[in-house]
Amino acid sequence: MAGAILGKLAGGFFGARLARIGRPLLVGSILVPRGEFSLVLAKTGVDAGLVGPQLYPVAGLAVLVTALASPLIDRLTRPANRP
Repeated sequence: MAGAILGKLAGGFFGARLARIGRPLLVGSILVPRGEFSLVLAKTGVDAGLVGPQLYPVAGLAVLVTALASPLIDRLTRPANRP
């Protein structure tokens, strides 16, 4: 799960730096949460027999962990003077 969080954070950060967007850390932190679409893709893959049934709970855990981590990352990356 740490790899998923760090990968999204780093990808957004470096992408924003390359594009010269204002606050790259903010952009990276916005990309961290994975949504229900990940669950749809995992379920479709399981139903089609493309991946094993053990993938679905892992995808659910990844969605849950990244959704819970997002507000924490936001607090850590927020400038001190922002409300």
